Amino acid sequence: RHPPYFRADAKSGTDPGKVKELLLDISQATIQKTDYLLKEPAPQVFFNEFGESGLKFILYVWAKKYNLTDEVKDAINVEIARRFAVEGIEIPFPQMESRETK
Repeated sequence: RHPPYFRADAKSGTDPGKVKELLLDISQATIQKTDYLLKEPAPQVFFNEFGESGLKFILYVWAKKYNLTDEVKDAINVEIARRFAVEGIEIPFPQMESRETK
């Protein structure tokens, strides 16, 4: 089975190394704060691609039990949102431009 993974996007212009380091720190903090994740195998972060609105990352973590999917997602996503806000990393949102023609 594949480990649970999380997608995290950062606004274009953000330092990818900083985001990768922060995501690993977030995973380690979640391991310490909850009883949901395994320390080994260690979490992994990859800069996956350039998106339309920003940089796309994937964070892999290993859950102790596969029936804790929602708890793991909640713990990681809450910590990503909190830490990105603290660090000033903006999460891009798709924007659509509309034009009126006469």
